[in-house]
Amino acid sequence: MKITVDKFCILVEADADAQDRFIDILHGKSPDMGCFAAETWQQALDEIHDNPTSPVWIVVNVIGCQKINLTLIEKIRNIENHRRLKVSAFVDRMDNFPLLSQLKQLGVDGIYLGNHAASQEAVITEVLHKNMFTTIL
Repeated sequence: MKITVDKFCILVEADADAQDRFIDILHGKSPDMGCFAAETWQQALDEIHDNPTSPVWIVVNVIGCQKINLTLIEKIRNIENHRRLKVSAFVDRMDNFPLLSQLKQLGVDGIYLGNHAASQEAVITEVLHKNMFTTIL
């Protein structure tokens, strides 16, 4: 799927309901922001490589897929033009210090507890409010 908007994010989330909820919240706050929902890290990487427009933000759910989605973040950080791409992550526990340390080492910009509506709204609000997109490219 090719994104045809100027600004878009990639959501890496296997659950279709969580994808729909995230996109609904995002479009409610920023109707002009596109979102590509990827079920797997490979779909996300394919979208990054195949799309001439660079995403401005990636949101990764590491709950239940910790090792796999950490691999995605690491691979993104190794792509020359995407090293500074903004990345947010959902985690299941804030006391999982080894995971939090790994996410910080990988340069994750925001870490949020859970992947429910309140945490999705929090990450979207914070990112849009801080206008994290201005430093990309």
